[in-house]
Amino acid sequence: MHLYLYEHQSTYNPNMPLRDLLYVVNEYQKLDPELELKVTVLNINSGNNKELMESCRTLREYMQYVNCVRYYTDERGMNLSEAVEYAVNECIEKGIMADFLQKMLAKYKSREN
Repeated sequence: MHLYLYEHQSTYNPNMPLRDLLYVVNEYQKLDPELELKVTVLNINSGNNKELMESCRTLREYMQYVNCVRYYTDERGMNLSEAVEYAVNECIEKGIMADFLQKMLAKYKSREN
C-alpha cells in the first residue's frame, strides 16, 4: 500500500516536511498503521532540475508564472496583489497555465459580485 501526497511552494520553506507529515497523519489516522516518512525536496526555481522541468509541463508553467510574479514585484516594484494580477493576465495571454488561471480568475470575480 502506497500513499503519495504532493505539495509545491514557489519559495523554500523548511516547514514543508512537517506540513507533509500533518497531511499523512490526517490520512493514516483513518487506517492506524505504523508510519515511515521520507521527504524529497526538489528545487524547481529557474535553472534547477532542468530534466524535470522539461518533462513536466505543469511544473514548468507554474515556475514561469512564479517568475512573472517575481518580475513584477522585484523589477517593477509592484505590491504582491498587483503583481499577481498582472502575472495572471500575462500568463493567460501567453498560454501559460491559461485554463487553470482563467477558472481561478472566474471564481475570484464571482466572489467579488
